[in-house]
Amino acid sequence: MKPDIKMVLSMPAGKSFGCSICTGTAQHSGIFIDSIRPGSLCSEVGLERGDQILRVNDVPFDEVTVAQAQYLLKSEEVLHLTIRKGGVSRSITAQ
Repeated sequence: MKPDIKMVLSMPAGKSFGCSICTGTAQHSGIFIDSIRPGSLCSEVGLERGDQILRVNDVPFDEVTVAQAQYLLKSEEVLHLTIRKGGVSRSITAQ
C-alpha cells in the first residue's frame, strides 16, 4: 500500500490550486489529480498527475463527485489535504 501524505496549503490571494481533477476507475475509485498547471501551487508542492486526494479539511473524498470536490478545493483559503502517491511519506506546508 502506498503511503499517505498530509499537507497544509495556504491559498495566497489571487493564486489557484492549479490542477484539474477526475474520478478514478471501478477498481480505483475516488478523486485523482488529472493535470497540473506549471508554476501553480500544486506544482510547487510536488503534486503530480495520478495522485489521489483522500481527504480535504476532514471531508473524505472517497464518495464525493468531481463537482463537490472542486467546490471544496475552491471554497477554503487553507486546505488540509491527505494525498496518496508512491514514494516516501512527507508533510508539506506551502505559503
